[in-house]
Amino acid sequence: MVGLCSLLLCCSLLAIHPVAAAVDDGEDDPEWVSKLWSGSIQHYPNTAEAEELLDKFMIECPGQMRKEEIGESLEHRKIFAYVLTKKDTPAGVVKPRLMVTSLMHSREPGGLAVSLYAIGRLCEDYKKGTDPRTVYLLDTREIWIVPIVNPDGYKVVEDPTMRDVRKNRRDTCPMNPVKSGVDLNRNFGYKWSGQYRKCSEEYAGEGPFSEPETQALKRMVEERDFKIALNFHSYGTMLTYPFNHANTDKSTLPTDDEAVFKELAEVFGFDRYGPAHKLLGYTASGESDDWFYGAMGIISMSPEIGSESGGFYSPVEEIPGIVHRNYRRIRHALHKTGLELRRVTCSPGSSAGMMKMTLKNGGVGAGFGSHAAVAVGGCGPSPVTGKIAQIARRSDTDFEVQCPAENMAPGESHKICIVEEIPASVTPAICRCAVTSMGGETSKRAEWATPLEDDTCRAAVRSLTDPNTEILVSSGVAVEDGTTSGLPALPSVTVASHRFGLSPEWQRSWLLLFSEGAMQQWVIVAGVVVGVACLWLFIYTLWCAGAQKLLLQQTNANAANQVEPHS
Repeated sequence: MVGLCSLLLCCSLLAIHPVAAAVDDGEDDPEWVSKLWSGSIQHYPNTAEAEELLDKFMIECPGQMRKEEIGESLEHRKIFAYVLTKKDTPAGVVKPRLMVTSLMHSREPGGLAVSLYAIGRLCEDYKKGTDPRTVYLLDTREIWIVPIVNPDGYKVVEDPTMRDVRKNRRDTCPMNPVKSGVDLNRNFGYKWSGQYRKCSEEYAGEGPFSEPETQALKRMVEERDFKIALNFHSYGTMLTYPFNHANTDKSTLPTDDEAVFKELAEVFGFDRYGPAHKLLGYTASGESDDWFYGAMGIISMSPEIGSESGGFYSPVEEIPGIVHRNYRRIRHALHKTGLELRRVTCSPGSSAGMMKMTLKNGGVGAGFGSHAAVAVGGCGPSPVTGKIAQIARRSDTDFEVQCPAENMAPGESHKICIVEEIPASVTPAICRCAVTSMGGETSKRAEWATPLEDDTCRAAVRSLTDPNTEILVSSGVAVEDGTTSGLPALPSVTVASHRFGLSPEWQRSWLLLFSEGAMQQWVIVAGVVVGVACLWLFIYTLWCAGAQKLLLQQTNANAANQVEPHS
């Protein structure tokens, strides 16, 4: 029994925290990735080397990637945004958008490495089809990445004697070329201040948006609806967000937006997060995050990547971890721009035989289409199906289904699957499911499944495409009876699942979680991957009391670290 519990412990921890194991392990990375830490600028790629990689990605992924010129620098170098999404989206369909920028400060090439890695991985993973989450994200969302905001400054740092150049190349300090220029991250138009001298590293320019580089970003943002922005800087392993001009340690944000920033900071794995004054002891007027958020309503933040000891040019051994870790942050932010299924609960309905289901959207955008289809299991011989209206930003949606009383008792599991309405050219290949019981709550992350191999998902897809399917609205509206759960009934426990790997040819990894009664603490029971099959071990917590204690400690310690903890 001890041996079995040890196997359970090891396999379960690997299943729940795959990002915690060997973050710097690049065995699965393609060959081009090594160019991110074998370049000409203290191991980082210079402009020509970066452009060579970007041109490679453009050739290899014509159906998912395009290049848009958004402006020119002071010295007339072009500034490009690389847009990744499924190209054949119907006209008039607007997908939720994420913006990523790097090299606003030319001596911070870590952000460039992250941008290049993200572009390459999203492009290749979509093209290969081996990562269903990437396929879903690029089918239903759009990411704009500006790898080199300050091309003039980055060209200058190719000279080893000019590696400390931070600003653009406006001639403001003739006696000291390294200190010449305008700090682009003080040149934005929200609470801009002209207090800095021209040779200061924070010189903000003659006025807000005086520089062509910031004008380019301004135009790009004003012409499009971005939900979230990540502006990568170095260094210090912290996350800054608005309002950076404020001379206070207290938050000045609306409560709900503050909650979004904190959620992202904790999921990203940052111990230190907040506005500049709180983290650094000084304010930053005219800063990009303040304008993106304060003027444009974008949830905008700046990950400061790389260790304190590594400085602006992190040593080569740290670069793989930096790019892997921040790629996961980018993908999570991209997901959060749209519908992010955070919670599913069920409770007694408004009358006998009715069960109320509640869905929570934790994303900062609504669903992709105007409706979503829902299938509920555990209430009869066939799925209970219907449609719900688009779930608004960070809100709950309630609906009711008919369910016999014997299927609404505590401990009875109900599988609920949601499929978003997708425009005609995008296949609804991702069905998100969770399992709940009366009075219970699922884990925060929903299961990823496929309608091709899941009965409940198939029912949801059918109801989505059937114009005669009834629309589920607020509590009290009955729909057709029935469904099958798809999971074995388990006595006196609540079950939730989180599933990756979505078709018969893809390797599967399942994670099953148990909790007792009130679901206040999760206990990992089992999840062992064997080739393309998944072996389930159901073991009562009484049998593995010692393993349960260790697992609870590990789960609580890592609750906020859904993405690998920072360096």
